[in-house]
Amino acid sequence: MNQADTQQVITALSAVKREPQRARVKVGRETVATLTWAQIDTLGLTVGQPWDAALAQRVGEAAAYDASYRTAMQKLNRRAMSRRVRGFVSAQSWFQDLVPVELQ
Repeated sequence: MNQADTQQVITALSAVKREPQRARVKVGRETVATLTWAQIDTLGLTVGQPWDAALAQRVGEAAAYDASYRTAMQKLNRRAMSRRVRGFVSAQSWFQDLVPVELQ
């Protein structure tokens, strides 16, 4: 086998069903990252593009940043609540105290 036969390429950029603004990056049969379409455009990823160590590092850094950003947003995002709820103050951390809540 020569090196051209063993060279890996990006085989698919497919949308995630539950999050259409995100896509899976596949190399061979393996999903190597899940990124937003904007990140994919910024990185210049295309199907058939050779997958090398430098590209793997750039995609890994983008995926790590995206994962930390998503984790922070899940913890800090406001929660939807009825306007009739009174006496509830959203917690500043992951732990929510048990406080009396009223509906008016």
